[in-house]
Amino acid sequence: MTETGMLNIYANTIALILCGGLSVLVRRFRMADLREKKTFLWLIYTIIMMALFYVLCVLRDEKVIPCNKAGAMAIETLFELTINMFAVEWFVYMDYKIFRSRDRIRRIAPLFTVPFVILCLMVLVNAFTGFMLSFDEDLVLTEHSVYVIADLFRVAYFVASVVVLAVYRKYNERMKFFRALPFFVPMFIYILIYYFTPFATPALGLAMGITLLFVEMVNEQCYQDNETGFYNNLYLDHLRREISKGKYNLESAIVFRLPSDKMEEASAGIQKQMPQSVDTIRYGENSIITLARVNDRSSLHMLSEDVTDALAALNIEVDVNYDLKKKKENGSEFLERFLEKA
Repeated sequence: MTETGMLNIYANTIALILCGGLSVLVRRFRMADLREKKTFLWLIYTIIMMALFYVLCVLRDEKVIPCNKAGAMAIETLFELTINMFAVEWFVYMDYKIFRSRDRIRRIAPLFTVPFVILCLMVLVNAFTGFMLSFDEDLVLTEHSVYVIADLFRVAYFVASVVVLAVYRKYNERMKFFRALPFFVPMFIYILIYYFTPFATPALGLAMGITLLFVEMVNEQCYQDNETGFYNNLYLDHLRREISKGKYNLESAIVFRLPSDKMEEASAGIQKQMPQSVDTIRYGENSIITLARVNDRSSLHMLSEDVTDALAALNIEVDVNYDLKKKKENGSEFLERFLEKA
């Protein structure tokens, strides 16, 4: 086997080790949203499949395993389908991470499933025609110009997710603690190495990127209360700083006082009623506070009624109070006054 082939196997073996260890950590990591956890795990599993196919491709190209043109094309077809699968999984993960909505995923399903189906059809047709990728008698792979179309489709998934995240972070404090950049930097570097050198390193770049993304998830979790899934006092301190700097226009707040032994059950009912424009925080043993940018007593009353009705259906008693910022009061003064009563 050539030195290049050995280095390619080493690179993808490291990717396998990284993703294998990461999958164990993620499975043990406590997350309030199990759907996000499962989607993230599927990203890891897909990278593992990609690394395995890279190793298989190296063994094929190095003639370590016997293979004819049909066998070489079969391996390449499965490999390309795996890349397509990762691209669409990434888009779905990021969209759910941002909006936390299965209904939204269903609504926008055509936006990501149609390109995915087209990509997969192109790969399957190529298996019989070789119009994108083909092998000669010596099993040397040739990428034809039309293959660029497939790459553009895949890049579109990543670009779309980054644009949505960048736009959304301007309007929602929740995503301030999650960055996608640590994922893309190693991925971009290793893809450049792949295209400009003979080394097959994208799986290693993805493995390093997904590991850094997990670090971002751990950091984000620091601001969440484990029992309720809402924010904690660390996030409240962050908001204090944002309010004092004039970056957060706090206008109103609601406090829900609950039995301490019902906090976890009650939080699920409260979460379903909360709009995305508010920040909900666990405060003390038996209180949940919601901070909002609206100065509208009727809106606060309606939200309080919705939460009360939802908890009544669960046979959970709740004491609700809300207040609005006074005209001569700044956001910091209002928050401290409200917290004293909460």
